[in-house]
Amino acid sequence: MIPAQRLVVLNERHKDRLEEKGGGQLRYTVGHEIGHWIFHSEGLGEGANPLIADGRTMCRTDSRESIEIQAEMFSAALLMQRDVLKTALPKGEWRGWPPVYKLAGLFSVTPAAMKNRLRRLGWIHLDDAESPVSGPEPAPGQGSLLG
Repeated sequence: MIPAQRLVVLNERHKDRLEEKGGGQLRYTVGHEIGHWIFHSEGLGEGANPLIADGRTMCRTDSRESIEIQAEMFSAALLMQRDVLKTALPKGEWRGWPPVYKLAGLFSVTPAAMKNRLRRLGWIHLDDAESPVSGPEPAPGQGSLLG
């Protein structure tokens, strides 16, 4: 992102990955960059953290920088609105990846983005095998009736 030029640049080397499988990664990435634009382009340097010295903000995969987390949360909320997502959730208890993949397809995002959004909302947790399970994370020491 180069705010002084009012420009957001996506790396062409990743174009195929961004556009594959219906473009869910592209949609999420654009939402992420819109988040940066809204939250970080005004007065770059006041709350923003350019990662290189020429005035650009560079996104890094799996970065835990606060500006990256904020842009991720914005994209998730933009593309997977809480109220709309809640009505699309499977009814009753469920486990496994198929419901997450179905929801991801419905919202045109990646399964990883959907999993992260559902977890952040407290609507799923991951079991010991890293498989999604409906409902919030059980309290420490609590068992499950689902086995």
